[in-house]
Amino acid sequence: MEMTGGGRRIACIWWPRFGLRVAARRDPLVRGRAPAGPVRPDGGDTPPGVALFRPGTRWQELLQCSADLEDAGVVPGTPLKEAQARYPDARYLPCDDESLAAIGAAFTPTVAALAPYSPTIEPALGVVPGLSGRAGEGPPPGVTVDPARAVAFLDVAGLEARYGPEVDLAAHLASTAIEAAAAASMGVASPVGVSPPGGADDAWDGAPPVVAVGIAEGKFGAWVAAATALARAEASARAGASPTEAPRRLRWREIAGPDALAPDLPTPARGAPPTRGTPAGRGRARSVPLPLDGPTKVVLAAAAMPPPPPVLVVPPGGIAGFLGDLPLATLPLAMGVRRALERLGIRTLGRFAALPANAVIARYGAAARHAHRLA
Repeated sequence: MEMTGGGRRIACIWWPRFGLRVAARRDPLVRGRAPAGPVRPDGGDTPPGVALFRPGTRWQELLQCSADLEDAGVVPGTPLKEAQARYPDARYLPCDDESLAAIGAAFTPTVAALAPYSPTIEPALGVVPGLSGRAGEGPPPGVTVDPARAVAFLDVAGLEARYGPEVDLAAHLASTAIEAAAAASMGVASPVGVSPPGGADDAWDGAPPVVAVGIAEGKFGAWVAAATALARAEASARAGASPTEAPRRLRWREIAGPDALAPDLPTPARGAPPTRGTPAGRGRARSVPLPLDGPTKVVLAAAAMPPPPPVLVVPPGGIAGFLGDLPLATLPLAMGVRRALERLGIRTLGRFAALPANAVIARYGAAARHAHRLA
């Protein structure tokens, strides 16, 4: 099904480490570990020192990594041998057929939980953002895809009457997606029936799965908005800054090559996620008296509250300005094509979109046609 044009508003729900979470629950040597430190908005829902890699390829690159490995510089796209040399004690799980089957089985009920929001839902497990997801439609030549990347698209046009502004709708979607993913991953068991050292219930099971939501006029724009929202949350968690002020380091996990460093983007008027509490009380404990006999008080630690889910809404008509200044690494382009364009001084989506489509196809072939249409 197509979700572009016609005034549609598309929501992209992205579970960044869904595949890693499911694979970790299947491995008896991983289950039972506790996360190092407090829950973070960019992936505290997985045990530390765990990564998912692509088997059967030359470099066996990493697909998804726990937050502590990413903080140490071991990110998706790192060759397995390099990661093992740097962190030999980490647990590296293959994204093989059995793991993909378990991930798919857990992803199906997760997406089904979003059905009450829209009759038009498109699961996109391991699909390049912007493609229709039809059977047999693979990635463009030279573009690698994370087969365990869990994304779903929903047509959310006309839902303001029920859920209010789109930023509130995005928060509703994120909440439902978190609960559904938590329930689905809890049902995953070890294939060999071995109990983990820490017992049946893992310490990190209590950490809610991370979800990012973006809403825009098309699937690709919604995906970029979701990735931007998560990158803002990552930068905010590491730097302690406001999510709208921190620099965004966007990791396009389905595209091979170096990470893309995006310029500062204007925050839409309705695109800021709702905050909890007041700025003055954030990060400090406060006492709330109760109407009970005696000096009974309940102390609420604001710092222990989970952060709001990362959401970003691109207002109608703003998709061109939102995408225009992003780097070419945002697009599903082969590395050779991207470098050739950069040598010509074309480094942003806006400049690439300004090129005539016929000239792009004549010089770079059909592989660049889809990317040009997305830009």
